[in-house]
This record gives sequence, structure tokens and C-alpha cells, in this order.
Amino acid sequence: MQGCWRWLGKTGVRLNGEKIIYIDPISVESGAPKADLILLTHGHEEHFSPADVTRAAGPQTIVAGPAACIGLFRLNQLPFEAGESRTILGVSVTATPAYGLDNSRHPKSAAGLGYLIDLGGMRIFHAGDTAAVPELRALKADAGFLPVGPGLMSAREASALARDMGLRAAAPTHIDPGSKEEQDFFAEIESMGIAAWAAADIFSACGLTAARGG
Repeated sequence: MQGCWRWLGKTGVRLNGEKIIYIDPISVESGAPKADLILLTHGHEEHFSPADVTRAAGPQTIVAGPAACIGLFRLNQLPFEAGESRTILGVSVTATPAYGLDNSRHPKSAAGLGYLIDLGGMRIFHAGDTAAVPELRALKADAGFLPVGPGLMSAREASALARDMGLRAAAPTHIDPGSKEEQDFFAEIESMGIAAWAAADIFSACGLTAARGG
């Protein structure tokens, strides 16, 4: 499946390809392509925008994610829990656990999710909002979106997780483009020999093109 991922802000991304897939849609512009599939990670306000989900959705859109999130929409609903795998519209999706180790803002009991998405021989990891928790280190993927910030991952933790998962390329989420946090992420990721994507770039999920400086 060919396609390019576009970062929308915070943890929001969109795949423009044979299928249109949004994860945590935010700042969805008027006239943006309608989703075939929307994946939601958790219910925090800065990531979970019902107005943007509605704006991204068409009459046939499937919305998947934690039951507490998807239940708010009059759409085709598909609840997910960590560890579950489903094939949705021909796309293989596995839900992964997402929680903080400080057990404050992102407790494990909140049942937040990340996703492994298989696209034409490429496996893309979207971590959601999570620390570098032990369950993630056994997973394998080609490229990933990793959250950087307090209660989530430091740049060093994100790069170590990327190495353990075997990522060939990674992009930071939950940060501001051009920030020190982004620059720290680039430095740590590249020190591991992994291609760094700038958060605001558009890049190819299949060819891993348009890595920073590429």
C-alpha cells in the first residue's frame, strides 16, 4: 500500500494513500480527505478532538480505539484493547499498551493505546502517549512516531526504544517543531544510526524518503 504520512500536530497523523487513515485527528482542515479509518489512542483533550474526528469522517468511516472514546460518535465503531489485532479494510492493525511510568497523567488503568500498522510490507508504529514501557521493547517495526515530553519519553529513552524495536526511521510527536526537544530527539536518534524525520515533514511510509536532510 503506497502512501505518505503527514503530521497534524501533537500525536495526530494522516496517511494519504490507497486508504486514508487518521490517528488522533487534530487541526483537520476544511476540504481534507475523508477517512476510511480513524484510530484513537486516548481521551486527553489535546489529542482527542471530537470536532476533528467528525470533520475527518465520512458516512462509511470506521472509528477504532478505546471504547470510552469511540462510543461518542455515530460512526461505525470498533473497540480495541491492548494486544488485540484486527484486519480493517485490508489493513492489519495491532493495538499496543500506552501508559506512563510515573502513574500520574497516563495511568495504565486508563487503557491508552498505540498502534502497529502493516502497510504493504512496511510496519509503522504509532506509540500514542506512553513512556518507554517494557511491553514495547519486544515489538518490531520499520518506522515509528514516538512521543517526547514530561511523563512520556526523553529523547534518549525514545532513541533507545527505537533501537530496541529495530526502527530504520523515527519522528517525534507531542513536541513543537524547531524546539530544543525536537533537536535533542534528532541528535539521539541519529546517534543510533536511525533516520530522523522532522515532525512537520511529509514523508513516504514505503520508501522512508524525506528523512531529515533527505
